[in-house]
Amino acid sequence: MMLTLRDVHAFYGKSHVLHGVNLEVGEGEVVGILGRNGVGKTTTIKSIIGLVERKGLIEFNGKDISGLPPYRIARLGIGYVPQGRMIFPGLTVFENLIVGAKEENSDKLKEIYELFPRLEERKEQLAGTLSGGEQQMLAIARALMLEPDLILMDEPTEGLMPLMVTRIKEVVHEINERGVSVLLVEQNAKMALETVDRVYIMEKGMIKYQSSPDELKENPDILVRYLGVKT
Repeated sequence: MMLTLRDVHAFYGKSHVLHGVNLEVGEGEVVGILGRNGVGKTTTIKSIIGLVERKGLIEFNGKDISGLPPYRIARLGIGYVPQGRMIFPGLTVFENLIVGAKEENSDKLKEIYELFPRLEERKEQLAGTLSGGEQQMLAIARALMLEPDLILMDEPTEGLMPLMVTRIKEVVHEINERGVSVLLVEQNAKMALETVDRVYIMEKGMIKYQSSPDELKENPDILVRYLGVKT
């Protein structure tokens, strides 16, 4: 497996948020984490990238990264698209992309502009003046400038109009087709189930269910119990 979590616990000070999470992402996979608000989805992503106190085993490409700081984890080939985008509003689109680059690479920038032509059109524009959808594209593009093997996406469709949600779904597929594995945290269950190869459902800081999207769709009781939705 490319990414493996075994018995991962995470903490915010004295608050114990994750309670023994076990999760895997294989090479070439798109894997989703679903669950209601506050169940630990974002904390799982932050645990992988090293932004919260955690214990347990986290392996990436066979290397234990459990005790590494975020910058070293990123250099190993994990890209991160945080919830809320977190772009640099006072920098241009081009400057935001260069910040995320492993090294100066005109070929990679060209590839990014082919994937996101709107960003090339806006490259001299301040990132803070972009629309919400354009800012989300920029956040994804910045993570891709690292040339990751795995990209972590935390709520990439949050606050976006339906047309842009569809575009994000297309982008996830395009990224995956280029050889990048994806771990997707998503509140939009419909979008996630149309996008991922496998899905985990979280509740109270633990993985409660895992299956393929098709299997999950055939278990409406699970969808209602853990997500409060029907398909």
